[in-house]
Amino acid sequence: MNDELAGLIAIIAVIVIVIGTLIAVGFYILAGLVIVGFISGFFVAGKNFFDVLDEAHKKMPFSTSVYMMEVYENLYLTQPATLMYPFGGGWQVMKYVQDNIFVRTQSSANFWYTKASGFKAGAEFESNFLFKYYKWMAYAGAQLAGGTQYISAFIFVAIFFVNLFLN
Repeated sequence: MNDELAGLIAIIAVIVIVIGTLIAVGFYILAGLVIVGFISGFFVAGKNFFDVLDEAHKKMPFSTSVYMMEVYENLYLTQPATLMYPFGGGWQVMKYVQDNIFVRTQSSANFWYTKASGFKAGAEFESNFLFKYYKWMAYAGAQLAGGTQYISAFIFVAIFFVNLFLN
């Protein structure tokens, strides 16, 4: 009787381990897609950030021409302290970066959302329960990877804003 009970417990333990492993593989798929999305998001956000920052500096109406009267005033009259970058022209650049970085990030996020819709369509028509589960986990991972694109862009913008006020 004890041998039969021990054998039954061993079979149940093996089944639980196999089911737990299959479930864990689904979570590994989800986590893998999120990690890949997050890492690629940093590269995309960095490229977009520096492109937008360069574009902002080129488009903002900063006057670089110097007139003779200004030269005279700078040489002979008392001058107020110059504004720090964030309080001068930096406001325009910060506003431009804030308005445009997320627009550019949307295209990389849409790449992940398109991948997710493909996983969702595959999951809806899959007949095997295990593969359906894996495709649903891939769908969730790709959706989260699309969201991490915005998080990466937000981190770049936040570092930029904080760095402006600390320098």
